[in-house]
Amino acid sequence: MDQPREYPLHSMSLPLLAEYCAWELALYQHSEAYKDQHCVELFRRVTILRDAAAWQVARQCFTDIIYHWLRTHPDREALCQLNSEEYYVAAAYARFWQATTIERRLIIPSLAIGLHYLRISLNCAVLEALRSAAKPAISVLEQVTQSPSQTRSETEALWEKMQHLLSDEHDRRLAYLLYYCGLKPREIVQLYPHEFGDVQEIYRLRCRIVERLQDML
Repeated sequence: MDQPREYPLHSMSLPLLAEYCAWELALYQHSEAYKDQHCVELFRRVTILRDAAAWQVARQCFTDIIYHWLRTHPDREALCQLNSEEYYVAAAYARFWQATTIERRLIIPSLAIGLHYLRISLNCAVLEALRSAAKPAISVLEQVTQSPSQTRSETEALWEKMQHLLSDEHDRRLAYLLYYCGLKPREIVQLYPHEFGDVQEIYRLRCRIVERLQDML
């Protein structure tokens, strides 16, 4: 493909944007010089505008590279015994969409950072599958309340109660990511570095949250 002509990015049609994004991604993968303004625009439409059509284009554009990451993962054989490749790709996209929904004003300034977020999302899906295979999944909310079992509706009701019990917005935010989304401290630092500086901070806050909930529930 010839080098893209200059078009107003915000008014560019999705088919043309997809073509230019594929061109930029190919250059990136071959370590050649490239400009990534079209990929940045696609990410903007996905994460800021929440454009469903742009989301489908993004999935078409980046699925091959996610398959590549999965197929070169050191635990690939174990992973494929647990679930299909399609499952992990879909789970990666679901986590990416969930993360960008929570962080509604997330701006992805470059192709490299966008791919970084996607790879983190895949790694989260992989880790979750491996953890589930290693031992039965136990809800963190159940651990906090010492309850042996919770239905989905009971868990959601408990989460609503927790929000009222935690008066600090930062604590509520961390509780949501830890207990409702099921993210690990290191995953949270990777996904939200501007909100949580390091893993030790999250462990300290988590202890405070658990102690507060144990006193209140």
